[in-house]
Amino acid sequence: MGYQFFAFVVTPSELKTALGPFKLFIDNAHVPLGYTCTPNDVFVSSYAKLFDKICSGQKIDHKADSKLLDYYALTTDISSVEYGGRHIYNGKEYVVCKGSHRGKKASPRFLLHKEKQPDSPVKQSFSSPPKHIIQG
Repeated sequence: MGYQFFAFVVTPSELKTALGPFKLFIDNAHVPLGYTCTPNDVFVSSYAKLFDKICSGQKIDHKADSKLLDYYALTTDISSVEYGGRHIYNGKEYVVCKGSHRGKKASPRFLLHKEKQPDSPVKQSFSSPPKHIIQG
C-alpha cells in the first residue's frame, strides 16, 4: 500500500505544549564548557518567528534567517547526554556531544516545503523526509 501522508502544521502554542516533557540540546556543534541544554522557549520562539513569516507569505532568507533554522536534539533524559573533547576556540573552552545518545532531531526548518515534485503527489520537505516537526 505504501506510505500515506497527511499534511499538518503545529502552531507555536501547540508546539510549546508538546515539548513539555523534553529537553533540547545541541548535538551537532561544539558548545561552551558547562552547557547542558537549551531552554524550550528559545526553540519555540524561533519556530514562532518562522511560522509567522511563512503564514504572512514572506520568503525565507537562509542567511538572514539562519538562527531561526537551527537544529536541536530532543531527549527526556538530559543526564544521558555526555559532552567531551574539550578544546579552545577563540580563547574560550568548548566541548562536543559524545556517545551514542544523540536524541531526535527538531528544527523549525521542517515547516519549509518545496513545490510538488513531478513524480510525487505530496509536497517534499525542504530538509528531507519525514515532513513533520520531530525527525527520528
